[in-house]
Amino acid sequence: MGGNSKQSQRTKNNVRPSSSGRSAELLSNVKLESGLVSIAGGKVLPALFPTLTVATIDQEISPEFQICIKKLNKKDPITKTKGLQEMLETINNSKVDDVITILPSWAHFYKILAIDPDRKVREYTQLCHSSVVRACGRRLAPRLRQLVPAWLQARHDEHGPAQAHARTSLASTFPDAKLPEVLAFCKTEVMTHFLDNLIGTGEASISKKADSPEDKEQQVTRLISSSLLGLEYFVRQLPAQHDAWLWAQLSALLHAAAFWKLAAHSSPRIRAGWAGAVGRLVQRFHSTFGDQFGAKTFRVLLERTQDTELLVVAPLWTCLLLYTHSVQDWCEHLENKELLLKRMLELLENGGRGDAGLLRAALLPLLPRLPRDLLTKHFYEQFFDAIFVGLEKKNILSSKSERQSWLSGLAEGLRHLARQDDDFVLEVVTSVHRAWLRHVLAPRSDQRLMHELIKCSASNMAACVKFWHQQSEDKYDQLIRNFWQNVNFTLLSQIETLSDNTSDTASATAGHVLLVQTLKTSLLNEPKKQRSIKFEMDRDEVAPEPATPEWSPAPDPAAALRFRRDLDDAVQRLVARYFELVGSSSHCEAVLAALATLLQEWEGGVRAAGAAALYRALLRPRLPASRAALLLAFRLLPHMDAPERDRVFDSFDQLTGDCEEWCIEYSAAAAWCSTSAARFLRSPARTPALLRAPHLLTACLAHEILISKEAISEIIDVINKTLADPDSPELELRSRMGAQLATTLPQDYHDQNFSRLLVNLFHLNVLVPLGDGRLSADTWHEVRSSWQDGIGALVPAARKIIYKEINDYIIDTLFTEIRPLEAGRVESITSLCPLVLSKDASPPELRDVTEFSRALLGGAGGAARTCAVRHDCIQGNFNCPFRDDPYMKTIIDEADGEATEPDESDLTVYVNKCVFRSLYLKAILLRETEDESGDAQRWGSLLLRDDYFLLEFCQLLHDHMVLCTLDEAYAFSPLHEIVGAARRTTDAVVLSTVRGTERPARRRVLAGLARRAAACGYYWAKARRYFELNVDPDDLEAENPFDTSNLDLEKMAEIVTGNGYFHSLQASLRGREGAGAGAAGEAAGAEGEGAGAEGWARVLYLVMVRSVYAAHGDEPGVLDARFLQELARCDSGCRLDVIIDLYYRHNHVMLYDRDIRSASWAHVLSNAAVCECLRAQLVGRGRAASAAVWDFLCITLCSLLSSLQLSKAHWGSTKYALLARAVLRLYVAAARAVDTAGGVVGDTAGGVTGDEVAGAGAARAAEWRDVFAPDLHANLFALLTHVLDSHHAPVKSTHVSTVEELMLCTKHMDWNLLPKEQQVNTFALSRLVRACCGGLAGPHRAHQHLAACVLELLVEPLVLEDVGKLSMWSESSDEEKEQHERPQLSLEYFHEDFVQLTDAVEAALAPYTVGEAVCGAAGCGAAGMSARERGACLGWLLMADSLHRQCRVAKGDLKHYYIHIYKDKEYGVPLLEGSLRLLPEELLAHALGNKPLPPQYAAHFHGTAPRSLRRPPADELARLACACVRAAVCGAGCGAARAWRSAAPQRAARLFDAVLAAYVTPLAVRDQLLAVHERANEIENAQIQVLWSSQEVSCVYRVEGRGVELRVQLARDHPVGAPRVTPPPPGSPGANTHWISVYLAYQDGTVLSALRQWTRAAGSRVQRAAVCYICYCRLQPAAGTLPRAACRQCKNKFHKECLRKWFSTSNKSNCPLCRASF
Repeated sequence: MGGNSKQSQRTKNNVRPSSSGRSAELLSNVKLESGLVSIAGGKVLPALFPTLTVATIDQEISPEFQICIKKLNKKDPITKTKGLQEMLETINNSKVDDVITILPSWAHFYKILAIDPDRKVREYTQLCHSSVVRACGRRLAPRLRQLVPAWLQARHDEHGPAQAHARTSLASTFPDAKLPEVLAFCKTEVMTHFLDNLIGTGEASISKKADSPEDKEQQVTRLISSSLLGLEYFVRQLPAQHDAWLWAQLSALLHAAAFWKLAAHSSPRIRAGWAGAVGRLVQRFHSTFGDQFGAKTFRVLLERTQDTELLVVAPLWTCLLLYTHSVQDWCEHLENKELLLKRMLELLENGGRGDAGLLRAALLPLLPRLPRDLLTKHFYEQFFDAIFVGLEKKNILSSKSERQSWLSGLAEGLRHLARQDDDFVLEVVTSVHRAWLRHVLAPRSDQRLMHELIKCSASNMAACVKFWHQQSEDKYDQLIRNFWQNVNFTLLSQIETLSDNTSDTASATAGHVLLVQTLKTSLLNEPKKQRSIKFEMDRDEVAPEPATPEWSPAPDPAAALRFRRDLDDAVQRLVARYFELVGSSSHCEAVLAALATLLQEWEGGVRAAGAAALYRALLRPRLPASRAALLLAFRLLPHMDAPERDRVFDSFDQLTGDCEEWCIEYSAAAAWCSTSAARFLRSPARTPALLRAPHLLTACLAHEILISKEAISEIIDVINKTLADPDSPELELRSRMGAQLATTLPQDYHDQNFSRLLVNLFHLNVLVPLGDGRLSADTWHEVRSSWQDGIGALVPAARKIIYKEINDYIIDTLFTEIRPLEAGRVESITSLCPLVLSKDASPPELRDVTEFSRALLGGAGGAARTCAVRHDCIQGNFNCPFRDDPYMKTIIDEADGEATEPDESDLTVYVNKCVFRSLYLKAILLRETEDESGDAQRWGSLLLRDDYFLLEFCQLLHDHMVLCTLDEAYAFSPLHEIVGAARRTTDAVVLSTVRGTERPARRRVLAGLARRAAACGYYWAKARRYFELNVDPDDLEAENPFDTSNLDLEKMAEIVTGNGYFHSLQASLRGREGAGAGAAGEAAGAEGEGAGAEGWARVLYLVMVRSVYAAHGDEPGVLDARFLQELARCDSGCRLDVIIDLYYRHNHVMLYDRDIRSASWAHVLSNAAVCECLRAQLVGRGRAASAAVWDFLCITLCSLLSSLQLSKAHWGSTKYALLARAVLRLYVAAARAVDTAGGVVGDTAGGVTGDEVAGAGAARAAEWRDVFAPDLHANLFALLTHVLDSHHAPVKSTHVSTVEELMLCTKHMDWNLLPKEQQVNTFALSRLVRACCGGLAGPHRAHQHLAACVLELLVEPLVLEDVGKLSMWSESSDEEKEQHERPQLSLEYFHEDFVQLTDAVEAALAPYTVGEAVCGAAGCGAAGMSARERGACLGWLLMADSLHRQCRVAKGDLKHYYIHIYKDKEYGVPLLEGSLRLLPEELLAHALGNKPLPPQYAAHFHGTAPRSLRRPPADELARLACACVRAAVCGAGCGAARAWRSAAPQRAARLFDAVLAAYVTPLAVRDQLLAVHERANEIENAQIQVLWSSQEVSCVYRVEGRGVELRVQLARDHPVGAPRVTPPPPGSPGANTHWISVYLAYQDGTVLSALRQWTRAAGSRVQRAAVCYICYCRLQPAAGTLPRAACRQCKNKFHKECLRKWFSTSNKSNCPLCRASF
C-alpha cells in the first residue's frame, strides 16, 4: 500500500526467518550424534536451531505430553513456564506408563531447563522433575546418569523454591544410605559435568544463549557457584572406597589455574562455594592434599581472610579451621604469623562481619592450633578487647540471637583461657571479667538492650562459675573469689559514681537488681535444652552443634551452697550500701524500689534487729510521698516483732489519699499473716478509701472479709444512692463495687440493705441497656451476674420479697405511662426475668416461676378485642348471630349506628400487654438449663406441664390472632403504626417460641387449644389453626376433627347455638396466618388441608344454614318440615334450592328493598351468608349455577343493592358494612362470570351440550346488560357518589370495608350501562368528576383511592364525550364558532381542584429544593410531613395520574386539544418539580454521585402504585411520584419538561438527568421501539428494522420498484432531546423530513405514527409527480430522484440525470418534447 515492497520479513527476536532450503543445506553438512547433547558444547557440534537439540519425540508419547514438550523448546520464558505447568498437571493426572514414555525427552530437557535464566522456569522444572521421579520410581534407573549431575547442581540453586524442591525430591527418592550408592553409580558423569562447568566449556555454551553481557555474567555465576557447591556435596557423600578414583579425577581441577582464580572471583557466591569445596577436599584428603597444594592453599586462604562479604566470611574461616586441623605441620606454610593474628582481631572487632557464630565455630577452635609463641598475655588481652569492641557493633546489638551467640563465645573464651597453664591466666581472666561487668552495667539509652545484655551476660558468668566450682585445682578457687570480688567491687563502685540524674539512678539500680536476680536464677534453674526446627529437606545435613556448651555442669549441692552464700553476701553488701544511699541521696525513689525488690527475694538482706530502726529513720519520713518507701516498709515487717508491727500500723493511720490506698492494698495482701494488718483494715477510717477504689474492696473480700460489718453497710448505702441516679458520674465505679459485694458477702450480711442493693442492681440493668455509654459492657455483664448470684443465695422468704419488688418495678416501668412500647426495651427486660428465677444453670422452682409470672401477666384490651371481633364478623371470618359473648353483645347493640372505635390509649395498652406477654413467655419457655445428666433442657418442657403456663401460652396465641386482625382492620389508620409494629414483633416471637418448644409440649398446647376452640370458638379457633400450620406435621392429630361429611343437618337446631364448631370450620379454611379475610378467603379455602374448592363451598353452605336457623328458627311456620326435607335433599350437593324455595314461600327472609336498620342482626347476617354462598356457586371449581340460581342471584343483587341504596345514610354502621361487603363481592363475581364469554352461567346438567351452554350463557349475558345492569349501576353509582360526597366525615374500619369492595366493583362497571336519563342528570360525567375531585381533595386515603378508581372508570366516557362536543362544534358554521367558544372539555373539570391541591402540595414541599433535598415523606409513614400534608400529596398525585391517563387515551385532534390545555394551564412544571421532590432519597444520592444506581426503583416508573387500603405499600408516594415523573416527561408535559430542564439550576438538572437516563428514557425508548416492532407489518410496502442497541429505526419504503430509506434515531435523553432524522437523498420522495423531529419532540408523537405518515406522504408525492418523458419513469432508475428540472416552454419536468445524458448523446441542449432551448 505505497510502502517499500522490498522490506524484509519481520521475525521474532530479530533472528533470521525460517527457510526450508537453507535448513536442508545446513543439515546436509552437519553430522549429529544422538545422545551426546550437553550444555558444555565444546564436544558436540552446535545445533542448527534450538529445536534440533530436542531428542526425538517418541511416537508413544501421548498428545498432551507432546504439546507440553514442544512448548519447552520455546525461547520465551512465559511459554516455557506454561508448558511446565501443563506438564505438571498432565503428569499428576496420567497413568504411570504414560509418564515413563516421556523419560528420554525429560532427561534431555531437564539439564537444560535446570540452568535456565528465568527462575520461575527453574522452579517449575524442579516441580515437574519431582513428579516424574515420584511416578516412575525404580524405572528411573536407566536415566540416572543423565539426571543426577544436573540434579545435584540444582540442589544448590540460588532461587530458594527451586533449591527446596530439588533437595526434597533428592532426599525422598534416595533416602538414608541409598544416595551414596547412587553417587558411586553415576560418579563419572557427575565429575565430568562439574569439571566441564568449572574448567571446561560450560561458560562458552552459556555465552551463546545469553542476550546481553549482564545476563551472561549472571548465568555464569549461577553455573559456577552451583557446581562448586554440588562438588562439595558430592565429595562429602561419595563413599570412602572411591578416594583414589576421586583424587585422580580432581587432579585436573586442582592443577587448573582457572580453579584457583575462583578464590578471587567478583561474585561472593562463587568465592563462598570455592572455600566450601576446598575445605571439604582438605577434610577428606588430609596430608595428601597438604603435601601437594598446602602452601598454595594456605597462602590463598590467608590472603582472602580480609574478605568482608557476609556470604564468604563463614566458609572461608571454616575452611581455614579445617585446614589447620587436617594438615599436619601446617605452621610450616605460615609465612606471616602477625598477619593471621591481625586478621583474627579484625574479624572480632567487626563483630564477625555479620556472623556472630564465627567466634565459637571458627576462632575459638582455632586458638588451640596456633603456635605457642603467639599465645602471649598481650595476645589474649588484645583478643578479648577485640571481642568487647565487636560487642558494640550494630549487627550484634540489634539481634538477640547474635548477641547471645557472641556473649556465649566470650564466656567460652574465658573458660578456654582458664584451662591454660600460663602464669598470666588468673590476671587476664579476672581483668576480662571485670571489664565484662563494667561493659554490661554501663548506662545505655536503650534500657531494654541494657537488660538483655545483663541477663545474657549474668547467665554465662554463672555458668563459668559453676564450671569452676566443679574443678579441683587451686587456681579455680582463686578465680571464684576473684569473680565475687569483681561483682562487689563493680556494683559498689558504680553506686559511688551515681550522678544526681534520677533516670540514671533508676537505670543503674535496675541493672544491679537484674544482675543479682539473674545470677540467682541461673544457680537454681537447669540449663534449658535448646530446640530447633529441622525441615525435611535438611535431613541429610550435618546436625548443628548444641547451643548449650558442653562444659555446662550439673548442679552440685556443695557448689550451689557456696554459690548462694557468696551471692547472699554480695546482696547484703549491696542492700547496706543502698540504705546508706537512701539516707544521703535526694533522689531515693529508685533506690527504695530496688531495695524492696531485693528484700522480697532475699530474706537475709536485713538483720531483724535493725528493721524497725531503719523504718523509723529512713522510711517513715518518706511515706506520704513515696510508694516505694511504703512497699519497702511492708518488706521489713517480717523482720519485726509484734509490738514493732503494731507501732508501724499505728503510724499508717496518719496517712491519707493515695498513700492510704497503698496501705490498704499492701495490708490486704499481708493480713492473713498479720493481726496488725487485720486490725488496721477493720478500722472505720478505711471506709472512704474503700469507696474510692473498688480494687481495694475486692482485695479485702477476696479470701475472707477483712473489713467490719459497719463499714460494709455504710458502703452499700453509698452504692444504693449512686445506683438510684443512672446519670451519676460515679455510676461505673459504684456499679462494680456493688457487683462485688453482691457476689462475695456471706449470708450473715444478707439484711434489708443487701436486698435493696440487689434490686437496685437489677434496676440498673433495666435503666442502662447494654451498649449505653454510661456503663461499659464488662461492667453491665458483671452487674447482671452479681444480682443473679445474690438472689440465688438468699433464703426463700427474702427471695419472695425480692420477686415482688422486681414485679412492681417492671409493671411501673412498662405500663404505668401509656405510650407506644419499645420492643427492644421490653425484650431486654424480659430477658432478665429468667435470671431472677434461676441460680447459675440450675432449673427453677415451679412455684417460684408461677408466682412471679402470675403477678406480671394480666388481661386487658376490651375495646380492642371488640373491634377485632367486629372486623372479623364483617369480613366473614366469624359467623356470630348470638349475644353469647360480651364483645358480641356490644357489637350487636351498636350495629345500627356508628361503630365505637378504640382510641389510641386502648390500643396501646392492649398491644403493650401482648408484646410483653410474648417476649416474657419466650424468655421463660426457651431458657435452657442443665439437667442431672448435664444435658441442656429448656424450661418449657417443665413449665408447660403446669396448667397455668399451658393456659398462658394458649392465651399468647389467642392474643396474637387478635393482633393479626387488628393489624388488618387498622391498616388504613394512623393507629396502624402501633398495631403493626406490635404484630410484627409478636409474629416473630410466637413463631420462634412455638418452634422452639419440644414435641410433647407442643402436643399439650395443641390439645389445650383444641379444647378451647371447641368450647368457645372465636380466636381460639384461629389460634388452633395457626398452631397447626406452624408446627411439624407429626405433632398433629391423625384425623381431622372438623370433618363435615357426616354432619346431621336435622340436628342443626341443636348445634346452631355453639360457636366452637362453626368458627373452627371457618378458621380451618382461612389464611395461613389464621387472619385471612376478603378475597384471600378463596385462595385460602383451596389451601385448606384436603378441602379445596369443595371444602370451601361446603363450609359456606353450613354457615348459611346456621345463619338462617339463627334468624328464623323462632318464627312459626318458616323452618317447617318442608324446609327440613329440602335441606336433606340439597345437602349432598350444597345446592341453594332450599333457600330459593324458602324465599318464594316466605319473601321476608330476604331483605329486599328494605331499610337495613329495620332488620335484626341475625337477619342481616343470614342475608350476607346467602350472598357468600351464591358467590361460591360462581367461583367454585367445576361447578355451574343453574337457571334458578342465576335468576335468584340477579334478583338478590338488584334487591339488596336497592336496600343498601336506601340505607346509604347509615353506611358506617356494622350491619351496613356486613351486608355491603357480601353483596358487592357477589356483584364482582357475577360481573366476572358475565365477562367470561358466557362463562359459568349455563346449566351443564341433564345432558345439555356445550353449544347449548354457550348459547344460554350469551343469552343471560345479554339479559344481564339489558335488564339488570342499568338498575345495578344506578344503585352502585348512587353509593359511590354518596361515599365520595362524605369525604369530610371521619373514616372508621366499617367504612373502609365498604370502600374496599366499591373499589373492586369499579373494575367491572360501565358508565354507559346507566339509564340515559341518569347519564344526563343524576350521574352526568361533570358531576361525577366533581365528586371525585372532592374525594381526592379529602383528608383520607380511602376516599382518594376510591375517587381514583372512579376516574379510571370514567376515562373512556369522558374522552368520547369530548370527541362528541368537538365534533358538533367543528360542524357548526364559522359564524356560530365566533359566537360560541370552544365547549369545555373534561380535562378542564379538574382545574379548580387541581390548583388548590397544587398550592397545598407546594406549601408542604416548600422546605425542600429540587435537586438538593427530597421529602422524607416518600414512605407512607414518614415523619417528614404531617398526615394532612401526606394526604394532599397523595390526592394530588392521584389526580395527576388521572389527567395523564386521559391524555394518553385521547387520539387525533382531541389529543392536541388536551396538550394545549395542559400547556395553557401550566400543569407541567408544578407536576415535575413536585414529583422530583417526592422521589426516594436513594435516587437523589445517586444523582449527587454518593451511591450507585438503585435498581429496585425501576418498577416504580412502569405505572401507578397498587391501590390497597388494608395493605398499602410502604413507598406509595414514591411509586406515584416516579410514575408522575415519567408521565410528565413522556406525555403532554414533554415540552414543559424540556423548557424547565434548560433553565433549571445545576443540582436540579443533575437529578433530572440522572432519573431520565436511568429510568425514564429506557422505558420511553422501549415503548416506542416495541410499538414499531410489533406493528411494523401494518405499514405496506415498507421494510422496517429496529436497532435496539442504537435506539434507531430504519424504514425502507419501496415505491416504483425502488427503496427510499428513512432512519430515525431517538436521543439519549429521549423524549426531552430531539431525535436525529436521517432523510433520503435530496430529490428523493420523502426527503422533506423536518416535520418528523417537530412531531416527535413537541407534539407527543410516536415513531410508528411518524413512519406511517412519512410513507403515505412519500407515496402520494410519487403518485402526484409527473413522468419524465426521457426515461418514462417518475423515479430516476439510477438515482431514484423525482423529476425536478422543468422546461420553461412546455412546463414538463425531467430528471437531471436524464437531461444530462440526453444533452451528451444528442449534442444539443433542447427540450426533448418542445425542442425549446434549456
